[in-house]
Amino acid sequence: MGEAESMDHDEERLHRARKEMRREGLDALVCRLPHNVLMLSGYWPVLADSTVVLPLEGEPVLVVPGDEEPLAHAGWVGDIRTFKPVTLLKLSDSISETAPILRDVAHDLSLTGARIGYEGGPDSMPAGYGEVIAPLPYIEEMYRRGFGGAELADATETLRRLRQVKTAREIERIRLAHEIATFGIAAAREVIRPGLRESELAATMYGAIVGKGTGYGGGGRVGAYTFAMSGPNGSRAHLQFQQTTDPAIERGDFVLAHINSYADGYWTDVTRTFVVGQPDDQQREMYTAVLDGLKAGLGAIRHGRRAAEVDRAARSVLQERGYGEEFKHGLGHGVGFKGIYHSGAPVLHPKSADALQAGMVHNVETGIYTDDQGIRIADVVVVREAGT
Repeated sequence: MGEAESMDHDEERLHRARKEMRREGLDALVCRLPHNVLMLSGYWPVLADSTVVLPLEGEPVLVVPGDEEPLAHAGWVGDIRTFKPVTLLKLSDSISETAPILRDVAHDLSLTGARIGYEGGPDSMPAGYGEVIAPLPYIEEMYRRGFGGAELADATETLRRLRQVKTAREIERIRLAHEIATFGIAAAREVIRPGLRESELAATMYGAIVGKGTGYGGGGRVGAYTFAMSGPNGSRAHLQFQQTTDPAIERGDFVLAHINSYADGYWTDVTRTFVVGQPDDQQREMYTAVLDGLKAGLGAIRHGRRAAEVDRAARSVLQERGYGEEFKHGLGHGVGFKGIYHSGAPVLHPKSADALQAGMVHNVETGIYTDDQGIRIADVVVVREAGT
């Protein structure tokens, strides 16, 4: 295998993928969404123009833009084939450039007439730099041109199942992203003061993450989405998206510092809440309720336990303290290949049918949101046989 032999091979991931492929009767998987390419190759595409082909037998192949070839070598695939869709001598696109390369791959891997799984259903991907992907019909046409008489099978659910349970290697990468998030939290703690604007606080967290996180622990492409929400803006932090606004932070405000950081394609989801100045009695009571609810949820996590039961353990604490109506969202969702992924299993929610499995990575977030303020604590955990 040459160069790939010295790379950080994730044999656990490849074994799981091929087990699913055998179960589904697939001769190969072909993926283009960056998080799926990352899962099957260890390489996180920049422009969403890369394709990975994982055969049931034999070594995987990557087809990548020439400019990304150095990044592709960070994964474990040794067979990397490149193209240049745009040069000074021609204008083209990744679809037309990739199709003929896939014909060669199909020949080399004996995939003519095979059954190939691909991303045929609705899915999404983390929003990062340059990640724009062609509509599905164009991708399907590229595969038809590339793989000739192969049967294309929708493997969307197969890939989702694979992403739900992380390997030991992936867990360590997510742990790195989480450590990098702490740089932003520490920076927020140092600068929060009356008069500082939310936007300035969010920028400070982002700068600390990129400045200290790049290269930390071997991380290459490091970044984050950072949000600061104080006072009434914090009361809206239960919505499915976060939004930093411009007003200055005032003394006595709760200030939510929310971070979705990533390191080489692995994501995290962290929130801490600060008080500017000394908290009053009500704020102490609210914070204690949120923290105790979080601890109860963490204590309920076990392999095989229903996600709804874990949500109930945390939610009951807030209900007992009189804040049940103010805890306005589920307890958590899957994290790792994405950060904000409300439908990513396991979904910890009162109506969830999911069951926890060892190796799942998800956040746990308890919060109280009144009409004029909000508070949340969120962390990321990995499910183990005996707990977190």
